[in-house]
Amino acid sequence: MTIENEPEDWWIEKPDPPALTAVPSLATPADTPFGLLIALRDQQVEVDRALKIEAARLHNQEGLSWAKIGDALGVSRQAAWERFGKNGPPTS
Repeated sequence: MTIENEPEDWWIEKPDPPALTAVPSLATPADTPFGLLIALRDQQVEVDRALKIEAARLHNQEGLSWAKIGDALGVSRQAAWERFGKNGPPTS
């Protein structure tokens, strides 16, 4: 199926859209907007891991309820348990 007045091989004749050619590699320095985005993502991964470890520790060692942990994080008891307690603390 073709769009009216478009040759069937239109995709061969046109250059790649800028979004496809402008994607920098994942080794982009953090001083570029894309590099900053990657650096922030990496920090978020570390923060999420630390939250999971500390939430599990507070629950298991200190006896803090999932309701209290959820309150501290601005989520429900169930959401706290599902995010931090369901599978236990990370192993690595």
